[in-house]
Amino acid sequence: MEYPEELALSIPPFLKQRLEDDCFWVLRRSKLVSLPAETSVTSLLRGYYQYSLINPPQDTNHSVGLLAEVLDGLKVYFDFTLSDHLLYSQEKAQFKHLCEEEGFGRATVVNKIPLAHINNKAVSNHTPTHSTPHTPHKHPSDVYGAEHFLRLFVRLPMFLSQAQLSTAHTHTIHTHIKDLLEYMVSQDGLFSDSHYHDNGTPHTNGLVDSDPMSTEQ
Repeated sequence: MEYPEELALSIPPFLKQRLEDDCFWVLRRSKLVSLPAETSVTSLLRGYYQYSLINPPQDTNHSVGLLAEVLDGLKVYFDFTLSDHLLYSQEKAQFKHLCEEEGFGRATVVNKIPLAHINNKAVSNHTPTHSTPHTPHKHPSDVYGAEHFLRLFVRLPMFLSQAQLSTAHTHTIHTHIKDLLEYMVSQDGLFSDSHYHDNGTPHTNGLVDSDPMSTEQ
């Protein structure tokens, strides 16, 4: 899928390979990522935040506030879009089980989208109209890890294209995302084939879903 040049994201070759490996394990070998992840999305972003304070990206005006906004926005986007856009159909049952076990799902979506402000209609359609004191405060980003988070960056240009972003805001987002992706490449053990386990529901007749996370879209 083509996007305006300013919205295009360049995913490093190593991470593209990990996306392909991820697709292979889930679709061709009927495996699932073991959850909760050893390093959750929340922990990953926290680690990058600390790293970026010491090693800020070179081609942007470094602002702790903007950095926090971008990372908070990525976390919210992940929580908001995971179930509908970032899972293969083979992973839906696992997600449903985690919704029941960990107490998250659509009800975890916060009522602000700081990164690019998903339109009010989308938020009102997916944000619960009420909450109770018993509502848990765990989010998918506290349980899922790098394998699923990486898929977000394939979909992110589509999400950003639906938002009204200034050129300066777009540049800031892209600069931090580029730096974050390079940080992910540098983290030993963040991705590993050992993170997958047998799903127990092999495909029949060799038929599998197409790859919705393909970087060639």
